Amino acid sequence: MTEPPVFKGTHTIRIWDKSGAVAASLQTSPNAPAIEATGLHRDGNMLVLTLSHQAQPKPMLENGMPIWAVISAVVDGDTMKVAQMLERSQTIKRGAGKRQN
Repeated sequence: MTEPPVFKGTHTIRIWDKSGAVAASLQTSPNAPAIEATGLHRDGNMLVLTLSHQAQPKPMLENGMPIWAVISAVVDGDTMKVAQMLERSQTIKRGAGKRQN
């Protein structure tokens, strides 16, 4: 997901089969470890991921404090449209990205 210009970041969402169940992770920068989603819910073509304070290998941090995140991802052709909401933030980050193999 390439964020809108005001945020200037790139996030990578990875979705895979983990022993017969869907798993997903979010990587917030090339140098950061991927954070596994602690919750997944599918509603039609929308996948909702949650990352809690217990996310592994470590939770998302803001100013050194763990935060939760809710991410919705919708596939539209070759593009995935994403919205991300972070704890204690009134901003919903929106972006889109192309599938990479």
